[in-house]
Amino acid sequence: MKPRLRHRLEYALLRAVTAVLRLLPLRAARRVGEAIGRLGYAPMGIRRATVERQVAAAFPGLGAAEVARISRASYAHLGRLAIELALLPYIKKADLEGLFEPDDDFHLMARLRAGGAWH
Repeated sequence: MKPRLRHRLEYALLRAVTAVLRLLPLRAARRVGEAIGRLGYAPMGIRRATVERQVAAAFPGLGAAEVARISRASYAHLGRLAIELALLPYIKKADLEGLFEPDDDFHLMARLRAGGAWH
């Protein structure tokens, strides 16, 4: 399928937004992503009813307010993640490592990065 003009314009807009976000500190760019995600929940309401229905089905004991809170937070997380992924090639190593919380298996990542075996 050959890309349409609309697809090319959307791609150009995405590249322009990414270029602008690269100028910001990572923390600020992530907040912009969260704000964009929140716009998807309200006022735009992109698939909001579907998301709320799925959250309610996954957690049947929750009230409507808690379902809405989780749904809103999910949209914010999705927006932040989208920005992180778009900026991933440009994130400094120290900033990238700061996105993760070390746990008991964190040493495996260090060994992989050093060229060691997974196990």
